[in-house]
Amino acid sequence: MRARRRDLLLLTGVLGALGALAAGVQTSGLRWQHTESLPRGLYWLDRDAQIGRGSIALWCLDEARGRWARERGYLTRGKCPGEVEALGKVVLALAGDTIDWSPSGIRLNGLPVARTTPMLRDRTGRALEPFAYRRYVLATSTAWLFSPYSVRSLDSRYFGPQPISRSLGVVRPFWTANRGQPSR
Repeated sequence: MRARRRDLLLLTGVLGALGALAAGVQTSGLRWQHTESLPRGLYWLDRDAQIGRGSIALWCLDEARGRWARERGYLTRGKCPGEVEALGKVVLALAGDTIDWSPSGIRLNGLPVARTTPMLRDRTGRALEPFAYRRYVLATSTAWLFSPYSVRSLDSRYFGPQPISRSLGVVRPFWTANRGQPSR
């Protein structure tokens, strides 16, 4: 009985320490990237950095899309609207850029962007609905997000251009398990 109580106290202490560590990591600006959209690992969040083409940024979806993504298991619980985690994506285009979006993929300012053909089904076979196919000239304070790392990324192909106001900031790799090799 005494050993069982000791083990329970030890387990409680370990879990408490892990919870405190996780909270400390979150407030320090360190973020864990666990999906294929970016190389898995730790990233530093810089809330003050200027977002530019090619930046890796954290983004909150609107509440409806966030809830949809969480219900399907694409994202976990977080602090964005809909109680969903932020997306880590690469900024492909900004204000003034032209995105030609079609079933064959994206053209940015007339040039094809590799690995952007939309998926019509997710890994479990559920239907995906790409955002409306057409030409988009990005408005001021909007961005088109994508992942050069995964063809299955949940990105602007499915939710369109996003307001920069929904960005939490730019993230930079601190430590990653793979150095950015594209996956399928």
